[in-house]
Amino acid sequence: MNNNKTLLTFVLDESGSMQAAYEATISGFNEFLDSQRDKALGECRVTLVKFNGDRIKTVYTDRHIDDVKPLTRNDYSPANVTPLYDAIGQAIRDTEEKYRASVDVLKALTGSGGSATPMVIMLVMTDGLENTSKKYDRKAIFDMISEKKNEGWVFAFMGADQDSWAAAQPLGFDQGCVANYASSMTREAFGGVSAATQTYRAAAGAALDSLDKARTTGDEILLSKTTANLADLRKNYFKEKEL
Repeated sequence: MNNNKTLLTFVLDESGSMQAAYEATISGFNEFLDSQRDKALGECRVTLVKFNGDRIKTVYTDRHIDDVKPLTRNDYSPANVTPLYDAIGQAIRDTEEKYRASVDVLKALTGSGGSATPMVIMLVMTDGLENTSKKYDRKAIFDMISEKKNEGWVFAFMGADQDSWAAAQPLGFDQGCVANYASSMTREAFGGVSAATQTYRAAAGAALDSLDKARTTGDEILLSKTTANLADLRKNYFKEKEL
């Protein structure tokens, strides 16, 4: 069991085109949440941001996964267009505040070091291209993602019925963290991202524990190997390019 904390933020497209996969999105998202409740993966706190042209709504922020209720038809109503940049920007700002608070709390409990750094995972799932953001542009999102990646955050992009790399690369997503899926296979795509997230949390949690040990003992070889391993994990979230 790893004792690390995960801040998991899901940015979920709620634009009109998602209506075609409406039921599969609801059931798939709930199954994804269930897959992350495994206590062996450590503590997990979840933020959900959904978006369309009418609004970008943070449904809940930093909620313990055991307290997260299933998504329902009343919570998810696809409509309108795709303010993708604004949704990602809002999600980063929401998560940033909780990340800083978590670091302060963990440092107070454990002292400085790897164990005082929560894992941050931001997952973006969309079937459309940006077409209506007002607050953030592409460069602003690229700069924000680049900054947070330097702090150890992981950003993964799942795009339906599109060239996901063409959409995600200009925003700063790493190629190994981008995957395509067919909207007709939405539920299966959630299964793929569930497995990838479980794998990452387990592997990165173990790496963070090793990093903390290396820093405590002054083991420079272990420190170098673990740092490289962690960097590789953060750049290769998905084993396959198709979910």
